[in-house]
Amino acid sequence: MVRLSADQRRVVQMIYDLFRERGTWPTFGDIDRPLRKRGLKPEAVIDTITDDILLPFQAGRSWPIDSDELRLSLVGIAVCKGGQEDIDIFLRVLPWLVRKELNFKPEEPNTQLRVTRTQIRRFLRLPKDQAAGAISRLRQIMNLQFWGWSNGELANGEWYVQVTREINRCADVRTLDDYLELLDTIEQEHKQPYQAVPDILYGSVPSVIDAVEAPAPQADTYVGGAVIETMRAASTSSRWNCGKLFQLIAELNDACERGNAYSAHAMLRAVLDHVPPLFGFRDFKEITANHRWSQTDKNYMKRLLDFKDQGHDVLHRQITTQADVLAMEDMPQRVAINRLLQECTSKLEES
Repeated sequence: MVRLSADQRRVVQMIYDLFRERGTWPTFGDIDRPLRKRGLKPEAVIDTITDDILLPFQAGRSWPIDSDELRLSLVGIAVCKGGQEDIDIFLRVLPWLVRKELNFKPEEPNTQLRVTRTQIRRFLRLPKDQAAGAISRLRQIMNLQFWGWSNGELANGEWYVQVTREINRCADVRTLDDYLELLDTIEQEHKQPYQAVPDILYGSVPSVIDAVEAPAPQADTYVGGAVIETMRAASTSSRWNCGKLFQLIAELNDACERGNAYSAHAMLRAVLDHVPPLFGFRDFKEITANHRWSQTDKNYMKRLLDFKDQGHDVLHRQITTQADVLAMEDMPQRVAINRLLQECTSKLEES
């Protein structure tokens, strides 16, 4: 049983109420003044809410800034009034996706199952949705689960999930506790070290192998593991050479994990400069202005475009007598680059 103080519950409920109303996660700026008008200090209350309720902010900051999205975990949603509806819908979709993936017959090799919003809506028997609603909230909830599928959006605005075989691990999930137990199992597996190969099979093995840990993708990497996995699958049959792109992404994730702000800025800037040819454009400004984005994704791309000035600052500002001001907290929220790379995956599949 999750226990929240009265102030914590008020903050979490306001986050969920806005999420339910809009179908997208609110920012700290959305709740700051309303809560201060009620006599609360929202940043101080948020600092006391555990990560299993309110997901961490970018770069691990404990106190948010106005543009930070406030994203509740499944447990956080479950403690809110009205939240059980969203949990029930999510749990209904999981076994359905398991069956869809198991019965999927790809027409071409290396093709993964793609399930659209319309298919999900029809399965759930939900009414055609406006900007907000249960199906929009489901999309946001699924976006936060970085395994089993990745997300994308077609040119006509229809979003989809691209399902991997890993979804079959949800075959026996019926309750939220079942799902949380599965997530814990996956997290523990990612922490397992490599096992030494028996000498009887392959001869002697250098002892240093015993100390090397498996480089499994972490659930909280800046570029999500599922996004990378799906992009790699798409690249195998594409005419584009993605070797440099994957190396840039790996170095970006490494810099973010280590808290190396300058390296993270430089690598993200390099990714933005590297991908425009996939879209048929010369630079990222043209991608932002001319590619057919949904309104939400266009806003994400504008954030990345604005970020390029910071990348330029890191690479080209010369030494001065003043203190440096850029830090990890100045990096854009990870959702923006993940959406860009998901769209890159769609372009790879088309080629």
